[in-house]
Amino acid sequence: MSIDQNEELLNKPLETAPLAASDSLKYSTKAYPPFGSAGLGSEQPHFSQSPAAAQPADAGQAQAAPQPAAKPFASANNAPLKSAASIPPSPPADSKNKRKTCSCAALCAVAILVCIVGLFALIAAAASGKAPKIKDDRSVDASFPSYSYKLIGTTSKENLKHKIVVLPIEGVISSSRGDGIGTFCTPDDLRNALDYLAKDDSIIAVVLEVNSPGGGLTASDIMLHYLKDFKFKTELPIYAYFMDEACSGGYYISMAADEIYACPTTMTGSIGVIMQLPEITGLMNKVGVKMVTITSLNHEGKASYKDIGSMYRTMKPSERAMLQSMITESWQGFVQVVSEGRKGKLTKKQVEKLADGRIFSAKQAQKAKIIDGICYPDELYLKIAQKLHDQFPGEPCTVRLTRESSYMDIFSSLGIHSALDLIGTRSPSLPSSELPQRYYRSQYEGIMQ
Repeated sequence: MSIDQNEELLNKPLETAPLAASDSLKYSTKAYPPFGSAGLGSEQPHFSQSPAAAQPADAGQAQAAPQPAAKPFASANNAPLKSAASIPPSPPADSKNKRKTCSCAALCAVAILVCIVGLFALIAAAASGKAPKIKDDRSVDASFPSYSYKLIGTTSKENLKHKIVVLPIEGVISSSRGDGIGTFCTPDDLRNALDYLAKDDSIIAVVLEVNSPGGGLTASDIMLHYLKDFKFKTELPIYAYFMDEACSGGYYISMAADEIYACPTTMTGSIGVIMQLPEITGLMNKVGVKMVTITSLNHEGKASYKDIGSMYRTMKPSERAMLQSMITESWQGFVQVVSEGRKGKLTKKQVEKLADGRIFSAKQAQKAKIIDGICYPDELYLKIAQKLHDQFPGEPCTVRLTRESSYMDIFSSLGIHSALDLIGTRSPSLPSSELPQRYYRSQYEGIMQ
């Protein structure tokens, strides 16, 4: 049996019913009046003189020969068909050519405009995540976005009843996909994937394939909560496997795993919290620019902390102490999470010594006991199958959970999230919050600086 046939069997139980014809997307086009009708270049050329008016007023006075356009129309045998006075003269040939050229150009321009407007409308609708003309919530597909399994290697039909599912967690961990270029992983993405897996009773284990430099503190904590909740409800064993990097937030969410393994070339660690605030006072002094800030006062009528972290002035010692206390509290939370995740392998005191932001190679990480072993992916899948053999006899198949991509994923990877981004007319976005942000983020990767 081919891999494609096996994949069809894998995904058949979880296929969702297609939308009814009445729920499909419906588009309408605007009816433009045809060219030549009233209001769109329908005016005909007017000639002031008729053939009769071209006759000389005085018969005795010499006049110029009549123009060729004033001659009556004739048939093939040169017999006149109608009187010249009843037939308007034909416009010059160059005038006809100009009219044809203008009409073709106008038609092309309108066609291009309609195509561009339609394209932007489709992109805007897809970027908003809403399909037009949805009647009610019952018509919305609850499994959106759609997922499918892809076999890793080959297997027989009999081995499809037990699955080891590889769940990729890749990119910067963020509460939203942001406006930057790159790959992002959000709590919503993870929750949708876990909800899909929770419906499949044939899964015997889940492998988190982590390849992330870290990300936002809150997003990392929410994703860890989703993983722990999934583990509690399904009672499935969870393993973590580190690819290129699993640092800071990437390591943080891996604390939901029972065991952690890494590729021989993995970089991991960076246990810590960072807050970065720009200060441009030196540049402003050189340019000669000052920022006037007016804030509310405290209960004593003195300066408040409303503009804490402002880039337009030097930070006060009291403000730095306040922010440092927040960072320390977040760091303590990180240490506590790692201590619980590595319970029986590392004590809290040992974790505190390792939680200074340093980066570990795979061998260093194994020696420090922040991971359990070093292997390649197929070796891990075999290890899991052998460990679960008594509970689930036979050789299980290993599959990767993949999300069905759309054309909007291409735009998102380029930092384009709406039609306004595509045409470059959207106003520069301001930060989502004026408060300083805390990150579980690796510092060894240059693009994240």
